[in-house]
Amino acid sequence: MKKTVLFLITTALLLSGCIKAPTPEITTPPATESTPEPTVQATEAPETSPVYSDYEAPMLSLTATPIDRSFTDNAGNTVMTFYGQSLELLSLDPQVSEAVTLSLLNLTDYNTSAAPRFLREIKEAFASGEATEPCSFRLLTNCTRLDMSVCSLVFKQITSGINARSNITIHSVSYDLISGKTLKLKDILIPDYSAAALVQSIVDSLAEQAQNGQLYSDYAYVIDGLFHSNTEVTNWYLDSQGLCFYFSPYEIAPYNMGVIVASISYAQLEGLLREEYYPEESIGLMGKVFCRKGSEWEGYSQYSELILNSDAEDWTIFTEGAVEDFRIETGSFQGGNFQPQATVFACATLCSSDALLIQANADDLENLLVTYTDGGETLCVPLSELICE
Repeated sequence: MKKTVLFLITTALLLSGCIKAPTPEITTPPATESTPEPTVQATEAPETSPVYSDYEAPMLSLTATPIDRSFTDNAGNTVMTFYGQSLELLSLDPQVSEAVTLSLLNLTDYNTSAAPRFLREIKEAFASGEATEPCSFRLLTNCTRLDMSVCSLVFKQITSGINARSNITIHSVSYDLISGKTLKLKDILIPDYSAAALVQSIVDSLAEQAQNGQLYSDYAYVIDGLFHSNTEVTNWYLDSQGLCFYFSPYEIAPYNMGVIVASISYAQLEGLLREEYYPEESIGLMGKVFCRKGSEWEGYSQYSELILNSDAEDWTIFTEGAVEDFRIETGSFQGGNFQPQATVFACATLCSSDALLIQANADDLENLLVTYTDGGETLCVPLSELICE
């Protein structure tokens, strides 16, 4: 009920008009006979001046609330743990938000996943004595692109079975955030696109791996076959760099190579990708991200809520100015490197009028990584280092 009320309040605020365009650059009028040509300064201003705290934009965010469940057999033994995420999109259009959120619910719900079948197999293994240790099923989400026109997500399913070996499979989904519809590959490509040119671009992007002997010798033939069959091509997604195609283990490479990803840059997609699916140009926002203890978020006109632990403390993330591509990920530190596992929050733009309310404890904060773009520079820092009480 709380989230519904908050969502309606946010929608009303957004629709009431909270878009404030950045202050336009002052241009020098062309020289005339009565106006002498201005003297060129030694140091010229950059083409795109950074926008500071006077910039406001509609909040476009994706909140992924974690779901933890455990299952027992008839004897009361824990046989499987399930970890998933409940996804909610907040955009300027409430109908688009609802359509995408409902679609995501169907994709991430426990009952519509492969988890129930996996649980039945595990229970049978416990009953026969083949398994003695609990198994796990994890469904993790990575938001690869989020802007006013596109939301692209990659789902990673990780199962740890009775043989103690992890099995990883991935699938993806992309949405048009203007219409709210789920995108197919043919939707984002021009009507008369060249399948041969697209295949060649995919093959070229994997040339180095093929040269190093990491791919099967017939990998190009397999890729070409995908675009000349009656089966719809679904193994793709969009990110900030371009159009990506992924291939499961054994598809074009040995199992130990994992999932193979071929990325085609937006520059290479000229003549293939429809104009409306190119990413928007960077505005050049600048600001600093803060996190403070307390629930004083009422003063913000736009906000999103993330519940990691409903019994824990409230933390508020806000900015001084504005930043782009703000993300929170969960993972673990291994060998000094942070290994992101899943997106828990993503926001196209986080402004000084926005706030993100997190309910979490200290342990939760230690395992959250924040990334965002500040003035064209991508910053990456543990959330615990941003806290200012």
